[in-house]
Amino acid sequence: MSLFVIDASVAAKWFIPEKESPLALTLLNSKNQLHAPDFLSIEIDSLICKWIRRKLLSIEEGYTIRENLSQFPLKKHSALPLTDPAFLLAHTTQTHPYDCLYLATAFLLKGKCVTADKHFYRQIQKSPYKKYILTLEELAA
Repeated sequence: MSLFVIDASVAAKWFIPEKESPLALTLLNSKNQLHAPDFLSIEIDSLICKWIRRKLLSIEEGYTIRENLSQFPLKKHSALPLTDPAFLLAHTTQTHPYDCLYLATAFLLKGKCVTADKHFYRQIQKSPYKKYILTLEELAA
């Protein structure tokens, strides 16, 4: 069984069809333990609002996505205890603390953070934390 921490860039692909959506959907395999900081819900809400403004979704579809996400096999962890490690990781890797909430969760759970955020991934590859992050393509390989 593999333990993966899913960031918002991956979870978004579960709902809006994109090039990497089929890879993101493979994570929902029952052999995987999926985790995320509870901050994921806020990031997905932000994306939903953007999609509604861009007329990619209706408000009703936005509510459906929010409901569906709550039904996914995803264990959420309180972000509050993760803020100090995320701050340190953000400083060390010169990335954003909110992105590092996912990396901190992976580090503390001894799992892998899965991201579709190429910029974040490249920054982490320059750090000692690179063994805690994967792209969707690496996951499929």
